[in-house]
Amino acid sequence: MSTSNAVVVIFLFTLAIIVASNDIENLFGVSINDLLKNEAALQSYATQLETEGYFKVENLLNTDSAQSLSSQMGSSSISRTDVWRNPWQVPTINPEYPEDHPINFMTQAKGGFVGRTDLPQVFIDLYNYKPVLELFRKILLKHTYQSLYLSADFEGSIYGLVGIEGDIGGQHLDQHPFSCVWMLQKPLHNSGEFQYVRYSPVKYESKNGTSFEWDFDLMHQINIKNEDAIRNHRKAISVQNGDVYCFEGNVTMHETTQIKGEIDRILFVTAYHELEGFQHTGAVNDNNKWGKHKVADIEIQSHGEL
Repeated sequence: MSTSNAVVVIFLFTLAIIVASNDIENLFGVSINDLLKNEAALQSYATQLETEGYFKVENLLNTDSAQSLSSQMGSSSISRTDVWRNPWQVPTINPEYPEDHPINFMTQAKGGFVGRTDLPQVFIDLYNYKPVLELFRKILLKHTYQSLYLSADFEGSIYGLVGIEGDIGGQHLDQHPFSCVWMLQKPLHNSGEFQYVRYSPVKYESKNGTSFEWDFDLMHQINIKNEDAIRNHRKAISVQNGDVYCFEGNVTMHETTQIKGEIDRILFVTAYHELEGFQHTGAVNDNNKWGKHKVADIEIQSHGEL
């Protein structure tokens, strides 16, 4: 390739990046760059995370963008699921614990999922958009985090949720320590509400990774609907289309109430970790076999490991 042709290729490549960046910037209802410079706003989000267990960026997506992305998500390949699982997303009883132990408390998870490999490219571009990652990183650095990276999980680093009437999201914990929910379309009647209980488990670090000591008594009181426990510990997040709320999903038990009415609940979730290269393991990884992940798994089972 001649020098002049190489210059043209580099120019076109750079132009494509600029155009893509501008397209992403047009999705926002607020200026990411202005937020990055606003120390008071960043501290306010960090304080909200510390005191409330989440922070919310209102109108991060503008109204038109939320509507457009909602339509694209609703037209994607949606995998339906209806399972009963424990808070750690394991669908089987653990015989080492009593049946009424919180580890064996099963709730229904019924809904539609769009894995990363089935998402339209605009969602991937939004997830990879560096100013958004930098915004979340700056907020968390004011909390307790040392850094923040995009997840490397095949389907669960970013995924869509499409809930129809009757769907419900049973209580569970995430493996990702930090996730953000981008609301695209709210259902009717304040249904599909995000509810959560933020636990403060004792955290242990070892060569085998991080482990937690949970407050199983509080979990039990929540499970049996003890009025005092629910009043003092269970909270809900009020959200509008275009809002984004973020929380620490590995220590926050969360669920969504049953959806009522003919308007679907449509959103997408972006997941992050303090360490680079994080991927789901165990039951969560098994549950996330959507899209090409599911196809690849079927092929491996049929033909042997590739």
